[in-house]
Amino acid sequence: MGNNNIGIKAVEAQELPFLLELSRDTFVRNYGHLNEPVYFQQYLDKAFNLPQFEAEWADPLSLFYWTMVDGEYAGYCKLMREAPAKGLEEAGDQVLEIQRIYVDDRFQKLGLGKLMLQKTLEIAQASNYQWIWLGVWENNHKAIAWYQSQGFEAFGEHIFWMGDDPQRDWLMKIKVKSEKQVHHLDFTAGCIFFTFHFSLLSFTSSVAVFSCYFPHPSASFGHAWHPCGWRH
Repeated sequence: MGNNNIGIKAVEAQELPFLLELSRDTFVRNYGHLNEPVYFQQYLDKAFNLPQFEAEWADPLSLFYWTMVDGEYAGYCKLMREAPAKGLEEAGDQVLEIQRIYVDDRFQKLGLGKLMLQKTLEIAQASNYQWIWLGVWENNHKAIAWYQSQGFEAFGEHIFWMGDDPQRDWLMKIKVKSEKQVHHLDFTAGCIFFTFHFSLLSFTSSVAVFSCYFPHPSASFGHAWHPCGWRH
């Protein structure tokens, strides 16, 4: 893909219908064939509807971001501030949960997952959070391995309800380093090299992103997006 123009921007209110369609399509592609249809449909109806997305986006603790590549929507992430987890009680609400990270198939191998993770770390540092954590389906071995390669470690488990079907998620965490510790850390994404000075880019409602783009015809739902883990 040559020298791509890559960025992150916050999701805007008028983009929520587009985000909903994209999210639902991604979820169906990646998990539909792995679940009982009745339970899967129950979850889709509950979690993937516009009022639900609007409520999540409006939550002041929720952050939504796009990743953009050459003006196209290439992925998105959703974060939740001050989301306590069993096993991290000592940190109280000084934690940040990663709820979704999705990357379009067309933009794999550009390091977008790492870019969104870097954004998450910067937000956590800016807020003086102690931990970043997430839940990932126990059968999603690829995602588990990727998070481990990024420094996450398992610390527990919880039940994820796919409709009326109880499923087990691993809980994984990573300690948030201070700005001083990471000030000189360089981020490399494939052939693209980024240097962040950790002023802490902030993830915003349901996963914020670079500059503001309204959904346009070049954004396609025909391509598969891959979740790098959880299923919230």
